[in-house]
Amino acid sequence: MTRPEARGRGLGAAVSRFVVAALVREHGRAALMVDADNTAAVAAYRRAGMSGRLFGAAVARAGGARGRRNAGVGDGS
Repeated sequence: MTRPEARGRGLGAAVSRFVVAALVREHGRAALMVDADNTAAVAAYRRAGMSGRLFGAAVARAGGARGRRNAGVGDGS
């Protein structure tokens, strides 16, 4: 998470690009999961060159309630 006073400078996207590049070099691909409603993170990952792939995932909530979320961003592979 980027601190509020540091947002808007491209720092999150720069760090994401660095980490993804290192993972792709070592493992051939990289992927991550993000809540679809976390628009700031999704935008940073897209600026870092990642593309989205929606999928359903089970979510456990306090009190035993369950649900589904659609999320996901990957390197396009």
